Amino acid sequence: MKKRNIMVVLLVFIFLLVSCKKNYVTQQYNAHSKVAFITMMQSGQTWGEIKNGAKIARDETNCTLDFFTPVKETDSRQQAQYVLDAIKNGYNAIIIAPSDERLLLSPLQKAQDQGIKIMTIYNSIDSTATMIPKDMMTSFTSVGTSIATTVLPLSPDKNIDCLVIGAMLNTTSAIKTTQGIRDVLKKQPKLRFQTAYCFGDSDKAADITEKKLKEDTDTNLIIAIDEVSSDGIMQAIRNREDKGKDLVIVTWGNSLSNLQGLEEGNVDAIVAINGYELGYRSIYAMMDYLEGKDVPDVPVEYALVTQNNFIDDKIQKLLFPQIN
Repeated sequence: MKKRNIMVVLLVFIFLLVSCKKNYVTQQYNAHSKVAFITMMQSGQTWGEIKNGAKIARDETNCTLDFFTPVKETDSRQQAQYVLDAIKNGYNAIIIAPSDERLLLSPLQKAQDQGIKIMTIYNSIDSTATMIPKDMMTSFTSVGTSIATTVLPLSPDKNIDCLVIGAMLNTTSAIKTTQGIRDVLKKQPKLRFQTAYCFGDSDKAADITEKKLKEDTDTNLIIAIDEVSSDGIMQAIRNREDKGKDLVIVTWGNSLSNLQGLEEGNVDAIVAINGYELGYRSIYAMMDYLEGKDVPDVPVEYALVTQNNFIDDKIQKLLFPQIN
C-alpha cells in the first residue's frame, strides 16, 4: 500500500463523518434514570469519542445524562468532588473513568452506601469487600501484549532498549498496559526497560523523550500509553533531524498527528481504542444495571494500526465507528 493512501482514506472518512447522520431507534428505560458521567479530561480524541458514544446512547435510552470533567487528567481530587456532588444532587448512577485507583475509592464508597449504582470505565479502582463496582472495558493487559507483539518484528536488533511513557502512576490502564508490554519483551535475550511519567504534561513527555535519546544512544523502542504522552513523543521526534527513522515508535490515539506520522514513516504503530463503543455500551450497561439485570464486563475494543493494515475494513470500522 502506498503511504499516501492513508491520508486519502482519512480525508474521505472525515468528509463522511461531517456529512452523515445516523438514524436513532429510541429504547425506553426508566425515565427517572439520572446518570453522572465523569471522565478524566476535557481534551483528547479518545475522551471526545467516549462522550459522543454516550450521547447517542442517551438519546436512544431517554435517560438523563450529565458530563463532569476536570481540566487536567491528573486532577483526581476534582473527580472525587464530582462524585460527592452527584450524591448531593440526587443522581442514581455514576459512570466514572477514575484517574487514581485508590483516591476515588472513598467517595465512591459513600455514593454506593447512598444506593447509587457505580460503574468504572477505561480504568478500574481497588475493590474491597464492600465496594465492588461494575467494570466496563477496563482490562488493558492484552493491549500491552499486542503492542509488544506488533513491534518485535519491526526491531532488527534482538536487544531491546525500551522507554514507555505514561501520564499518571496510579491508573489501571497504564499499569496493565505496561505489564503486558513487559511480559512479552522480557523474553528477549537482552532487555533494558524504562518507564517514565509526564503527569499530564505533553511538554514534559517531550523532554523525557529527548533526554532519553540524548543520554542513551542504544534506545530503539519508544511507546506511549496515553494521548498526552503520545503528543509529547511526537513533539520530540519532530525536533530530530532524522525524525525518528532509527527508532520503533508506538503512539496512542487516532489523532491526525499520529496518522500523519504513520503516513510519513515516523510512527510504526498506533494504539486505537474504540472510545465511541465504550461510551455507547457503558450507558446501555448502566441502564441494565439499574434494572437489576446482569452486566458482563466487556473487553476493550482496540487495534494496533500500521501501514500494512490501515485500509482493512476492521481497522476502518474501529477508527471511524460513527459511520458504520
